Amino acid sequence: MSIVIESSINEKKIVQSFQQFQQTFHVKALLNHCHIQKKRGYSPYHLFSILFLLIFTGKNWYRFLQMKNGQHAKITLNTENQPLDSTIGIQKDAIYRFLQKPTFHWNQFLLLLSHRIIQQFIQPLNDEKRVTAFILDDSILHRPESQSVELLSWSFDHVSHQMVKGFPMLTLGWTDGSSFVPVSFSLLSSPKRYLDPTKNHTKGDFHPDSYAYKRREAATLEKPELALQMLQKSMQTGIQATYVLFDSWFAFPKFIQAIQDQGHHAICMLKKGKSFYEYQGKWLKLESLFKACQEQNRNRRIQVDEKTTLFGSLQVTLGKNKQGQHNPIKIVFVQNRNKKSKREWLAILSTDTSLSDEEIIRIYGKRWEIEVFFKSIKSILKVEKEFQLRIFDSINAHVAIVCCRYCYLSWLSRKQQDIRTCGTLFYQCCEELKDIQFRESLERIIKLLISFLVEHLHIAENKLKELFTLFLSSLPSYILLSLDTIKCES
Repeated sequence: MSIVIESSINEKKIVQSFQQFQQTFHVKALLNHCHIQKKRGYSPYHLFSILFLLIFTGKNWYRFLQMKNGQHAKITLNTENQPLDSTIGIQKDAIYRFLQKPTFHWNQFLLLLSHRIIQQFIQPLNDEKRVTAFILDDSILHRPESQSVELLSWSFDHVSHQMVKGFPMLTLGWTDGSSFVPVSFSLLSSPKRYLDPTKNHTKGDFHPDSYAYKRREAATLEKPELALQMLQKSMQTGIQATYVLFDSWFAFPKFIQAIQDQGHHAICMLKKGKSFYEYQGKWLKLESLFKACQEQNRNRRIQVDEKTTLFGSLQVTLGKNKQGQHNPIKIVFVQNRNKKSKREWLAILSTDTSLSDEEIIRIYGKRWEIEVFFKSIKSILKVEKEFQLRIFDSINAHVAIVCCRYCYLSWLSRKQQDIRTCGTLFYQCCEELKDIQFRESLERIIKLLISFLVEHLHIAENKLKELFTLFLSSLPSYILLSLDTIKCES
């Protein structure tokens, strides 16, 4: 009985939180603005709320419609004054018709929602100098058992290194180092590798100006071209960031130059390939540049942490821009911690040459947040297994709703962590929620160690602080520079 009561209480808290979320960012108005409007039957907002909250009830759609132990899976929404359960007559056909509606612009809805979350909620909490970045990456949504699915094709999975059935999901996210918000996405397909070409709809079935036609047209574009379009739409909507982070798959000169032409700086991992970089009048590959970096920085390696060594950096040029001028870039060489890899080093490129080597590595580390996003929507938010959908429009709509759930979780997480969101009373009094740096974490550990020794060994605290200060002063200069000279203040 206590489990049932606790579950009911948690559902009420989730619904109350969702109510605050939709009222803060005017979700109902956004749905109407993106042509997600009612023509007959239940209102789109009510159906959207059912789909949005379904995962938080711990039930799938089938169990939601059925009775379990004589009780209905029930959630009450005060705005609609209707309970979300099987007693109000909603059947599965209503949900499936809602998802597969081709006139609904779900991608625009996600873009506008993320813009409101960033501009109205996150940015006011940050300092103007806070580093923000777009993150580009893709991941495959697997459909291993599917057969009759529109636009389903074979794709190469870089994790398993084999061809799999599914939709590559190209995603553009925004981060300030503390919160990650998915901004835009597109499901991709390969016409040359359709699972069953006879069962795929064509763009000719829709008007060229319709959302359904444009959605299918975007699915067959090349990833770099589509990524640039997503960046441009995000900027036109009003979402701004200083840097664009991506992995080595996108790291080729034309794409980097295109990002610079849009007004962003690029920071990315480089891969061994046929690309050449100009250094001291010579065109060299990455291997030759690393050797030149070693010769230039002999006996000057910097230890970023216990497992990572910074070999150094070089400033080189990467082709020419539209004005015919050479583009200066900075390549940082850092130790490769992957023991399975044969390569000793990794190369990180930055078009912002004013950044220090450590800062380039720190900013690029924010790219990992999109990997957490992919892991979360697959394992927690059930983007692959929640519904068995076969029409491309319905698959796209479901993915958009899952991304909206992640936006909600990001808003909720930041709201609970940053106390300034509790009210304007703390807004001017509290410092910005900062990234925890290595120096700060080490300083905390030292203070905890001092308090532990004082408590258990009964050594005078002043004596311990003098010993730690003497120890720190005896460290090598390159360590003191990286730590910015931690002192044990009395």
